[in-house]
This record gives sequence, structure tokens and C-alpha cells, in this order.
Amino acid sequence: MCERNENIPKIGMMFANESEAHNYYNTYAGMTCFSIRKDQYRRLTNGSLRLRTFVCSKEGQRKAKDPTHVTKRQRRETRTGCQARISFLIEDDLWIVSQFISEHNHDLVKPSIQSELRSQRHIDEAKAAVIEVMDDFGAKPHVIYSYLVELAGGAENVGFSKGDLDNFLRNRRKNMLAAGDAQGVLNHFNFMQAIDPSFFYTPQVNSENRMTNFFWTDGISKADYAHFGDVVIFDTTY
Repeated sequence: MCERNENIPKIGMMFANESEAHNYYNTYAGMTCFSIRKDQYRRLTNGSLRLRTFVCSKEGQRKAKDPTHVTKRQRRETRTGCQARISFLIEDDLWIVSQFISEHNHDLVKPSIQSELRSQRHIDEAKAAVIEVMDDFGAKPHVIYSYLVELAGGAENVGFSKGDLDNFLRNRRKNMLAAGDAQGVLNHFNFMQAIDPSFFYTPQVNSENRMTNFFWTDGISKADYAHFGDVVIFDTTY
């Protein structure tokens, strides 16, 4: 629940690393009912970080778009130019608060939706373990999320959204498709191609050269499509 936070940041406070500094300010933001994000940073000539700033998520203004560009759906403006922020000066591997602005130029969110703030949503290790076990047993994402909601006593207590869960599972499945698994799939496709010259496949890989998706079709499927025009798509995220 959002409340008046007496433990406000003070100039000169020190933290051991970026994670501690970020977690401290994010905890303060959660208790005060606003969301944060990373903003500007400054590096020394040797590449080491010298200054890092975290800001209210409503900082800045959306960049003006090309008036000739047509968008299908206009997104609502969420930034208000808010100046609330905290800056850390990095000296001798310590993160030292060098600037803190607490005032916002917008209303803070209601306590009932505090858990929906982007920077407050997080899947911790305990919940991740539950998700992975249920996923391994074939539970659908909506079933997993419903169970977590019941376990936590309400969606506001889960700590993340259904969309966050979907993204977690999607990334997990991509990571599970390791090089050995991918090679097994490719070997099978090559075998199918050897016995069916009409068999076609094409993989999609990410920047780390890991397979993320693949398309395949055999001779019978091609003939069926030519006659009926039907396509079957397997989406493992639902």
C-alpha cells in the first residue's frame, strides 16, 4: 500500500553497487506510488561509469512523430515532463546519492493499482520455480496465473501481470531450445526432406544464433493448402 514514506533518499547515502542503488530507489517509489526507469548516464574516458540517474517514468515528453506517418492506433500520452529523480555519483566503486528531487508534477497512482506499476512488477525466484514446475506439467499460462492469484490472495498481491508471465514463459522456451535440441530438430527435418522432396523448412534464429521459431511443411500439406487454403499454426504461449 502506498503511504507517506519517511525513509526518503538523502544526499550522501552510499550503496555498494547499481543493483542496491536501483532497488533502494525502486522500493521508495513503490511505497510512494510511482514507477521509475533508467535515464542518463555518464562515463569516464576509460569507459567506467561515473554518473547514473533514475527518473520517474513520466519524465520527459514523447518525441514528435513524422506527421506524414500514419499509425493504426494512437497511443495515449503518458509522460508529463516530471522532474522527480535520483542521481548517483560512482566513486571508488561506491554509489553515492548526489541529487534527489522528490516533487512530481502529476498525481500518483492509487494504492489499489500500485502493484501494476511497471518497475514494481517482478517474478521472484520462488514464483519462478512454481511457474516452471507447472509449465513442465503442461499447465496453460492462464491456469498458472489463476493459481498464483489464489495463492497470493488476489491479483494485486502476485507482483506481476499475466503479460509478464507470458513473456517469462516465452523466454524460457526460447532458452530451452538449446543448441543440442535445435540440432535434433534440424536432423529430423533433413531426414524428412530425404524421404519427401516436397518437404520444406526454414528456421529463425536470434542474435545468439539460437533457434527461436521454425516453419515447415510437407508435400501433403502443400496439396491440402492448394485445395482448401487452410493453415495450422501452433502457438505454445497459450
